Amino acid sequence: MLSVKNLTSGGASASANYYEEKDNYYFVGEEGTGWFGKGAERLGLTGTVDRNTFEQMLEGKLPDGTQLTFNKTGKNQHRPGYDLTFSAPKSVSVLALVEGNTAVLDAHKQAVASALKEIENISSTRTMTKGVTQTEMTGNTIAALFMHTTNRNLDPNLHTHALLINATWSDKKGWKTLSSDTINRNGFNEIIRDLQITFGSIYRQHLKESLQKQGYSFISTGKNGLWEIEGVPTEPFSSRRKEVVEAVGETASAKQKSAAVLATRKAKTFTNVETLHKEWQAVLAKTGYSADKVKKAETINPSTPEVNLKEAIQQSIKVLSDKNTRFSYDALLTHVINRLPCQTKVLETLRKEINKEIKQGNLVPLNSESTLLTTENHLKQENTVSTLINQLRYSKHELTTAQESTLAKNITQNNVRFNLVNLKGGFTHEIQVIEELHGLAKENKLNTVIITPNKKISDKLQEHVNKKVKTISIDDYLNAIHKNNNKRQLIGIYQSEHLPLNKVAALLNRSYTEGDTIIALDSASRKNKGLTSEIARALGAEPINAFESNADKHFYFIPDQDKTSRIQTAANHFANFYALNKDVIIQAGNNPTKEAIITKTRDVLIEHEFRTNKKTLYF
Repeated sequence: MLSVKNLTSGGASASANYYEEKDNYYFVGEEGTGWFGKGAERLGLTGTVDRNTFEQMLEGKLPDGTQLTFNKTGKNQHRPGYDLTFSAPKSVSVLALVEGNTAVLDAHKQAVASALKEIENISSTRTMTKGVTQTEMTGNTIAALFMHTTNRNLDPNLHTHALLINATWSDKKGWKTLSSDTINRNGFNEIIRDLQITFGSIYRQHLKESLQKQGYSFISTGKNGLWEIEGVPTEPFSSRRKEVVEAVGETASAKQKSAAVLATRKAKTFTNVETLHKEWQAVLAKTGYSADKVKKAETINPSTPEVNLKEAIQQSIKVLSDKNTRFSYDALLTHVINRLPCQTKVLETLRKEINKEIKQGNLVPLNSESTLLTTENHLKQENTVSTLINQLRYSKHELTTAQESTLAKNITQNNVRFNLVNLKGGFTHEIQVIEELHGLAKENKLNTVIITPNKKISDKLQEHVNKKVKTISIDDYLNAIHKNNNKRQLIGIYQSEHLPLNKVAALLNRSYTEGDTIIALDSASRKNKGLTSEIARALGAEPINAFESNADKHFYFIPDQDKTSRIQTAANHFANFYALNKDVIIQAGNNPTKEAIITKTRDVLIEHEFRTNKKTLYF
């Protein structure tokens, strides 16, 4: 896995302290730090990382005397660079750190270097020529590498921080900062973020190939090519994940889990690393782990099948487009990379081939930066769905209601056979909305059918709704020989944003023919709207809002204080509500304030040792 974050300005010494953690030398020795990149070679940087040199470079002061500092209001505002953190799969951490397998440790190092070479290949800066700003590809970077071996709970956690210094050599202008282009997203800063998953996949692919040659086999553990080494126990060494699940539950959202990571975070302490290593080995021994059973052979030289790059890209496009009407450039790159054997400059080659697919019309960009893609076939499906929605909206349902339900009244007043509903709220609220739809259908002697993205969701709904409401998955509905005895239906499309357009088209076509009324229940976020909803809106369909009441939520505003006091007040309020088992969200006006609040809040929580669940909103 790869994470990317900015290094903060004005904290060079603090950054050096963090990255020079003292646990590393016991497990990986002096090789725990090092320099990487053609830019580092140009500056003569080799061997272990010198703390003073590292601090100076974070401030924009290079060893050859070049100054990239940027002073504003008397302070150096130079952007130091990026922290690219490559985290090994847990099974790799166990073998490298607990078992002490140096070959596995070396495989991690080599995989990090391979991924960094791909990142170096796309490095660039911005230069001015005759008043025109241009992007110059430089192909060189400077990175200080720090290998770390534990997490906050002192579990084995092999990861390398590649601290990419914000400097690259331009043949035209000498040392310059790395490029940023927020408008076209063609700058280095934007590319490493947009292609973060891709670079993580390149790391894992190189690591996997190296380990396969050592005789290991693998099991898939998730999307984007995640894997673990088969036969290596990981659960006993995954206490951080257990803490998160205990705090918010297995089914919590990503945001809730992120908050739990913050709330359960401990200060990292080291008393005796030799004792820690023995404890790890004791835990591993209790699992019955045997290295002989895990390794199938001493050495395996896997055959490298010939892969037609164009076919691999087209197959990946098909797989992604079958699941999603839209997909990111990053997702496509990642999918293709996971199908290819390791090779140098793979990213450069793939980007050229994908751009050919765009020029040939096989891929259609949905924004000017080409970061979001679709296919020509999906555009045709959009046109089909658009036509069907239009037909339904020009056809009246003639339903009436005596209910007090605002939803029912809006549907009857619209008097069209396609209605779009913004459904926002918890599961109980969603069931209530479905019951209101059933009440409207019952008044007008219609059958109520709720169509869901899959059978699992359908079965869950059926347990909670009125027995006379039929819940059915979209596939089962379209495949069934449906007989409704000429009785019209009120059809609710639950989570309509998750239905592929070809199935939406088939459903709308059938509903139009049979005289049914469609209620599309769109529960997508503002950031990730459903495509059916977007098509309907483009045709002028005004959505009916079915929002859960906020009566049980409370909003608090921090009064006018100086910035430091506001941050402390926010952290204290968070801790107070948190201790009362309330759900708390703090909203800040900008990223620097947000980071300051996160740090202060974490310190307060650690100080008071709070660990509970949450329930109130805090703004």
